[in-house]
Amino acid sequence: MKTTEKIITMVCLCLIAYASPAGESVIPWDDDFDNYTNNTPLINGTNGWYASSGSCIVQTNVSYSIRAAMIPVDCTLSNRFQQNANTNVWIQMYIRPCLYDGQTNPVVDNTNVAAMFYINTDGYFVVHNGPATNPGPTNSQSWVTLTTNAAGDAAAKVIAGTWTNIDVFLDYLNTNWTLYAGGITLMTNIEFIKTSITNFSGFDIYNGASTSYMDNASVASNSLLVLSISVSPSTWTVGTVATGTVQMSSAANKISVTNNGSVTETFTLKIADEDDKGEWTHSSLTNGAAANVYVLSGIFCAGINVPAQDSFNQAGNNDVLTTIRQTATATQFAYVEGTATGENVSADDGRSLWLRLDTPTAGLGRVAHKITVRVGCIQP
Repeated sequence: MKTTEKIITMVCLCLIAYASPAGESVIPWDDDFDNYTNNTPLINGTNGWYASSGSCIVQTNVSYSIRAAMIPVDCTLSNRFQQNANTNVWIQMYIRPCLYDGQTNPVVDNTNVAAMFYINTDGYFVVHNGPATNPGPTNSQSWVTLTTNAAGDAAAKVIAGTWTNIDVFLDYLNTNWTLYAGGITLMTNIEFIKTSITNFSGFDIYNGASTSYMDNASVASNSLLVLSISVSPSTWTVGTVATGTVQMSSAANKISVTNNGSVTETFTLKIADEDDKGEWTHSSLTNGAAANVYVLSGIFCAGINVPAQDSFNQAGNNDVLTTIRQTATATQFAYVEGTATGENVSADDGRSLWLRLDTPTAGLGRVAHKITVRVGCIQP
């Protein structure tokens, strides 16, 4: 038996998926609000919108693009969709939320809800994972605060009053969902609250605090967005080297980084472990090598490019790796004379990663030191 569901985004912020009547909108669907007359109320089926208040309008004062939907306090904005057999559904939107300031987690409707999340006062996403039966809907213990993302890195906090892009992937065959924010995978395989829900029929956005805004909403049906890379080789063996010297990759041992995901990706770099011996640390400055302190730099380029030592950090410290994840751009981790960068790498395409190590000028040596670098990717 088929059942239907709907997504609710409570811009305080909660997202809920649940059963609802069929409506008018058809997948694929999108709305950037730019073609509306200013102050148009989003009621009575305007492009599928049904707000609970005529004060929910399209306006120009606060928007991500030209116009955006304004959602006043205690208002629900919904869009209803025709019955469909799609088993993979993407909901994407930009929101400018206020943060959920309730003293307890929201009550979970355990009768017809598929998915639910909100953003707490610390700026972290909080998702509900599985049925609300522990012990029950009003005090469920199945809430998970996402202080780290799916890669294990510290999750970026949402700042109230700023725009955030949110992507939700609903997998009805496996009755779970995935949450993305800012192009970063926050959590995968989040279990539906009601696992018998089988298809999508709409979404609601509820705002329970100060006025919030939504822009560039879309619903599509396609496969799961896959962010993935392969790295080969996974080790750069520098060998025995002297203090105060510069070592760098060669054409023989450069590292190939390939986008084996399903979408365009931008690569990232960070030092995950400064030294397995706990004796060396890194400097974030190009000329920062010192006793027991090294500098590690990296650049992405095309396979045919061959950088030199002076190809690194031509614009300051822009190619230096730190323990904070940094994203490749046209100037960061980039070979100025090269023909490609680590930014906007198409699916199945790849880049060469060249590394430069400025060794410590003095200190603890005569043993092998292992520095661990994490290569990652985001959806630009």
